[in-house]
Formats: sequence, C-alpha cells, structure tokens
Amino acid sequence: MRRCWMNASDTYGNLCQMRTSIELNDYKYTELRQILLYTGKLLLLDITACPEQYEHFLLFSVACTLMVDPDKAISCNSLEAHLMRKVVVGFGIVWVILQDIQCPHATTYA
Repeated sequence: MRRCWMNASDTYGNLCQMRTSIELNDYKYTELRQILLYTGKLLLLDITACPEQYEHFLLFSVACTLMVDPDKAISCNSLEAHLMRKVVVGFGIVWVILQDIQCPHATTYA
C-alpha cells in the first residue's frame, strides 16, 4: 500500500486528504490524470510487478504528456505516434503474458 498526495483542494480551499493505492477504484478523473501525467513516474517506481511494466507505463505517460501540451502536440506528433505504437504492441506482452509467468526479466518488447 502506498500513499500518494493529491495537490488539490476542495470547494472550501482545504487540501484534500491523501489516498492509498487500495482506493484506486474510488479515484476521480483528476486524480488519475495527476498520476498518469505527473506523479505516477515516481509513485509506481517500486510497486509494479516487474521492470517491464514500469517501462511500459513510462512510455504511455510520456506519450500522454506530449499529447496534452498544445505546444508539444504538433511539434512532437511523430514521437507521440511512435510511443503509442510501442504501447499498443507492448500491451499484450507486458501486461498479459508476463503477468501469467510472474515477470521473469528475460522478455523485452520492441
């Protein structure tokens, strides 16, 4: 269980309480977006099942970060497309196959 700090405030200006990773099903869109684009790179560093899963998340996170920035979205379009192709191709390998065989570090994806 890992606690993460959401730097958000409620309607009264009070800081929201920390949530644990156990409460993932109750996270709001803004909290999931915060993890995907900003804090997830550090939060998931030591808690993914294997290094390949963490690397796969990093590819997805970087691609999404580039897509939401209007200045970078146009200039980095080919990089975004390349990263998203790697994410889609690697999804079956990293999240399904490696999960079934307890993530031995012998398999990598292109």
